[in-house]
Amino acid sequence: MSSTKETVSTNAPAADPQVPSSPTTTFYQQIAGQLGSSVSQSIEQIPGYHDDLSAMGKGVRRPVSNVFISMTVTAVEASDELTGVKQLDVEQTRDSGQFSEAFQPIVDQLKSVTSRLELMIRAKEARKAKAKPPVTPPATPATPAAAVEDAKGGGATK
Repeated sequence: MSSTKETVSTNAPAADPQVPSSPTTTFYQQIAGQLGSSVSQSIEQIPGYHDDLSAMGKGVRRPVSNVFISMTVTAVEASDELTGVKQLDVEQTRDSGQFSEAFQPIVDQLKSVTSRLELMIRAKEARKAKAKPPVTPPATPATPAAAVEDAKGGGATK
């Protein structure tokens, strides 16, 4: 008898390891991704959104009402004497008012959406915590005869 040796080449490419499949994107993740992308695209269009506002401080507040500011701008524009004083930049004041009028409803809407989504998350988490584990059905007998025996109460004896 002759013996033959099998040689294994070490130069052969190794078998590809099992590449893990990418996680499935859920319906909720798709909606959240679309919403996030839409918000991000809209934010990029807001002039001054990325400006450094750290010098403003937390205590910044408006000392007068929008109605007063609007009346002041109208009065300054109507009077050559007041326009000449140049203590009020009418264009900047109007721009600030328009900005506030345009974005305050969006701020309110986003706050409402945030509150609602947080509530929905808490509700789903609470339901998840209360969820009962699935009930497993009793094992079925292997043969019809065993089923009859189990029904009579006999079952298998040891």
